[in-house]
Amino acid sequence: MQKSALFSAAQIVLLAAMGVSAPGIQDIPRVADGDLYIRKDITSSNSGIVNLIDSNTSQVVGVSSFDKKQLPAGQLQVIESIRFAYGTAASNDTDGVVKQTYSNKMSSCPDVLIGAHLIINQSGKKLIEIPVQRLLVNDAGNQNIGDDAYYLQALRLLQPQTDIEIQLKFPDGLALASGPKHFVELFISGPRTA
Repeated sequence: MQKSALFSAAQIVLLAAMGVSAPGIQDIPRVADGDLYIRKDITSSNSGIVNLIDSNTSQVVGVSSFDKKQLPAGQLQVIESIRFAYGTAASNDTDGVVKQTYSNKMSSCPDVLIGAHLIINQSGKKLIEIPVQRLLVNDAGNQNIGDDAYYLQALRLLQPQTDIEIQLKFPDGLALASGPKHFVELFISGPRTA
């Protein structure tokens, strides 16, 4: 999906509506493309509710752009699209989350994970709850990198210096298969104040 100038203007208006002062063009905050991401090994916590970020999450290039559970002061992040992918490796694999091969194709993802929900909360309010299945692409698609994200029907806004929860909720009583290692990759994209 290509962004149009009108859509970008709507995003700036959304930022202004959320309390960012904008009496004149010069007062609108600088807006840039922004990506938040997390790659996580979920092997040991592969059922129930899995927290993808927590108070121990550190900002490490290639692993996570989150530092703890908050955005830095002054950084508002619009959630425009979400890309979700899955990777697996042998139980003795020591490469870690960065060197895994991730795929967002439906056939690469276990049924249990396809049936899970991605949940994003902030300040105790649910911003997003979406089935993982909606975040995956059909194998027949010929998407280019960047064209395979799920675009939200309504934009969401993450506030700075406020705890964010990003979770996977698995169907009751179901878990990923034991034996291999399981990894997930999540990209949240949209404009942000810079």
